[in-house]
Amino acid sequence: MRYAAYIRTNCRDESGNTYLVAQQDAIEAWIADQGGVLVAIYTDEAPGGRATDRPALRQMQSDASQAKFDALVVHKVDRLSRNRAELLAIRSSLREDYRIQLCSVVEPESIDTQYQQHQAERRYAAT
Repeated sequence: MRYAAYIRTNCRDESGNTYLVAQQDAIEAWIADQGGVLVAIYTDEAPGGRATDRPALRQMQSDASQAKFDALVVHKVDRLSRNRAELLAIRSSLREDYRIQLCSVVEPESIDTQYQQHQAERRYAAT
């Protein structure tokens, strides 16, 4: 399987490159354990969890739309966004529009649980 990694650090809260390297090392080890191939790494140094100007995130979404990878790996789900609605929108787009799996090194169960809750809420709202 072809994996891409998304890595983000909040420069105000974390120790910059040290945390970026730690995320990348953990993701690379996880992918190796899965027997996969890392084909791309997207890195943003965002000033906050709700920052919208994240060029690497936009590039990842563009590459996902072109099927350049099969799964996206993050260290923790909050690396994509700390805003629940935005996180679920990203997850939904990856899964439904591009058939890209989202994997977390640290929180594997939380991604599917949040997504399933989001889907149930959408179905309920549609009725």
